[in-house]
Amino acid sequence: MLSSRTLLFVGFSFTDHAFAEQVRFLDEVFRGAVGPHYVLVEQSNLGLARQRLRGLTSIELLPFASREALPAQLRRLAALAG
Repeated sequence: MLSSRTLLFVGFSFTDHAFAEQVRFLDEVFRGAVGPHYVLVEQSNLGLARQRLRGLTSIELLPFASREALPAQLRRLAALAG
């Protein structure tokens, strides 16, 4: 599935080292064969997310303003995906 689909990660915390390491592992295993994949990141956590995912080529960060704004952001992404 990872090599043929684009994934959107929603609701993961970048204070959770395990999540960042799992994403890093997937990027290393499938380097050049996957993605892009996206991670929705609350604007206030963008710096930490960039730090934790530095150097990953298949992951793109999509910032959103606040948790209250997340449903609208998801609707916009769904509309873009068709």
